[in-house]
Amino acid sequence: MSLNKIIKWILFNSLLIMCFLLRTEVYASFSPDIEKKPVTADPIYEAPSDIDYYSDKELSHWKGNIEKSRLTLSITQAEGKALYGQFEKAGEQEAGWFAIGDFISDPDYEHGYATVRDSMYVYTDSALDQVQSKIKKYSGVIIISDEGSSKQVIYQKKTGYGIGWMSEDALTNTLVFDGREKQTLSDGLYQLRCGYQDDIDGGAAVKDQPGMKKYDPHIWELSHITQDQYYIKDSRSGKYLSVYTRDGGLSFALKTTGEPDRNCGSFQMERVAGSYTIRNTYSRLYLGQDEETQNLLLKRYRVGTDICWRVSAAEKTLDEKAPMVFTQYDPQWCGTAYGSEGCMGTAGCGILATVNAVYALSGHYMDVMELADYAVEKNYRIIGSGTDDGIFRAACKKYGRKYNFTWDGHGGSINQLKKKLAKGDTAVVHVQGHYVAVVAHDKKKNRFLMLDSNYLPKREDTAFGDWISVKRLLEGSLEAQEFYYFKLRDPSLLSPF
Repeated sequence: MSLNKIIKWILFNSLLIMCFLLRTEVYASFSPDIEKKPVTADPIYEAPSDIDYYSDKELSHWKGNIEKSRLTLSITQAEGKALYGQFEKAGEQEAGWFAIGDFISDPDYEHGYATVRDSMYVYTDSALDQVQSKIKKYSGVIIISDEGSSKQVIYQKKTGYGIGWMSEDALTNTLVFDGREKQTLSDGLYQLRCGYQDDIDGGAAVKDQPGMKKYDPHIWELSHITQDQYYIKDSRSGKYLSVYTRDGGLSFALKTTGEPDRNCGSFQMERVAGSYTIRNTYSRLYLGQDEETQNLLLKRYRVGTDICWRVSAAEKTLDEKAPMVFTQYDPQWCGTAYGSEGCMGTAGCGILATVNAVYALSGHYMDVMELADYAVEKNYRIIGSGTDDGIFRAACKKYGRKYNFTWDGHGGSINQLKKKLAKGDTAVVHVQGHYVAVVAHDKKKNRFLMLDSNYLPKREDTAFGDWISVKRLLEGSLEAQEFYYFKLRDPSLLSPF
C-alpha cells in the first residue's frame, strides 16, 4: 500500500486532531486543508547525497537536484509514487515532484493508527539521535515504516504535519484505533426523499403542511469513494447516476451508466442539519427533483426544498465483516473536555457506545461532540463517573429524525437481546463500569458482535469489533447489566419518536 493512499487528510476540528484516509484509489490528493497545513519531511539517510526532483508526477522530466542535507520538503500533494512540494534552494523558493522513496523508508508498509497517551519525542532519523519535535498528549500518529526497533510516523505539528521517527518502546504507550475515513454515511441501501425544508433540530419538529407535495421515496445504493463522495446506484435498474455535457459543453444533464463513472458519477453528500445536499463533483450542480413530474434534475444554486434530501436507511447498514468502531481515544476528540471535569478519552464511553450503535444501525455518523455537549447541557454527564443512562432515550428524541433511529425499549434479558438483534435492532449495553455497543447476533455460533470504544486487557477485546460468547456477556468484566435498544426510524413518521 503506497503512501499516497494514506496521506489524504480529513479536515481536523481541533489542535489535537489527526486522522488520515485509508483508500485504495490514487486519484484523490490532499484535502483543501493541505495548502494551509502541509506535511514537512526530511530525506531519509539511505537516500543519495543529491536528490533529484522533476516537473511531473510521473518523474519523467528531470528538473534539477539538491543536496539532501539542505532539503526539507513541504509536501502539498501526493500522486502515485510521487510527492509534490516546496523547498528552498540557494536561498530561493523552488517546487517540484520527488520520489516517495526519498522520504519514506518503506512506501508499501502496512500502516497503523494510534493515539499517544503522553507527550513524546519524534526524531529526525531511525537512529533516534536528534530530536525533531515533541508531540502532545492525546495526539494521533500514523505508523508508515519500520526500520529495526524504530518506526517512521506522520504526526501533527503546530504548523501542519510532520514525518519523523519514534522508538518502538515509545509506541507501546499508545492506543490503536481504526484509521479508516469517518464516512458521513456508511455504504448501504438508503431511501432518498426530496422536498423537506431543513431545520435546526434535525427535523424533530417538522410537520406536513396542508397541500404539501409528497415526493415518492426511492431506494438507492450508496458506495463511498473518498471525502464523503459517493457513487449512487438505482436499486431497481442496477445503474449508476452520472452526468454528461450537452449543447456543445454549455450545460449538463443526468444519465445512468452500467458501471460507476469516476469522473462524472461522483456525488458529494453534505449534511445541512437534518437534510443533505447532493452535489455532482464534475458539474458542481446540485441534485434535485421536479415537484410535478418527480424527475431528477440538476440545479445550479443551493436554494429551495427541492434540493433538500432526507436520507434514511432502507435496512440495517452494519458491515459484520469489517465493522467501524469509533473509540474514545480517537485524537479528534480524545483530549476534549467532557463537562467541567474529565475528557472524552476517560469518560466518554456512553457517548461513543451510542455513536457506534447508531452507525451500525442507520449508517449515519453522529457528531460525537454534539451528543456529548447535549449530555452535559441536560445533566446526563455524571462528574467522576460517566454518563447517565437517560441519555440513550433522550438521544432518540433529540436526534432520532436527524440520524434515522428511534427508541425500542430496554431490559436485562439475553433472550430479549437475541430477539431484538434478530429483527434488526442494535443495543447499548451497560457492563461493569462501562458502556459498549452490541450490534449483531450469530445464531448458528451463538455469539454477539461487540463494539468497545475503550478496549482494556481485562476485557480481552480489541478496537475493531469482537464476536463474544454468551458466557462472556454474562460473566466477568463484560457482565451485562442492562440493554438499551435502538431501531430504524420509519422515515414517514413525523413525531419526535
